[in-house]
Amino acid sequence: RRCKRPIPITTAAIATRGLALPQIVAAADASLPRSPDFLQSLSAWTVGAVEGEVDFDLLGLLLSCNYRLCSADTTFVNRTIERGTAPGSGTPWFLARLIGFAKVKQLYLNGATISASEAQELGIVDQVTAADSLEDDGLAAAERFAAQDRSALHAMTQAMDLVRLDFNSYIRGAGTGYDRHPR
Repeated sequence: RRCKRPIPITTAAIATRGLALPQIVAAADASLPRSPDFLQSLSAWTVGAVEGEVDFDLLGLLLSCNYRLCSADTTFVNRTIERGTAPGSGTPWFLARLIGFAKVKQLYLNGATISASEAQELGIVDQVTAADSLEDDGLAAAERFAAQDRSALHAMTQAMDLVRLDFNSYIRGAGTGYDRHPR
């Protein structure tokens, strides 16, 4: 699709992976892979909130947060095949971990648009809120998590990351859950 009025970009090219890209595209190409790593490296729980139309190519940024909210009028739009590009921001990787490879493949091949309620049913978002309360609900969620024991939240997140392993590997990585109980 073409914009009615093109957005001016700096024409000075930056070489990335052997390609010369416009400066704004090269900056996004360099920063997007680092953003999920940064969000996942934080010792605090991260809360992500979105509203409106969210492109699948940016969905990976939201999926890298520990808790995700969206307004009821949010739609997650997939134009990847239509655009003729590889999926962006690690979205397929995050989605496959959440909802499974077959469902992700189906979403991409069908160019599916997902409503807020469908995203919640799939586990893509944890909470759907009214559009006018998204910011307040996001802050309330952040405050709720801030009041929790940080190491317990971290241990739970780590355990959930290990559930795809065989049981013995899971126990070695996550522990039995009894090591922190008072004796």
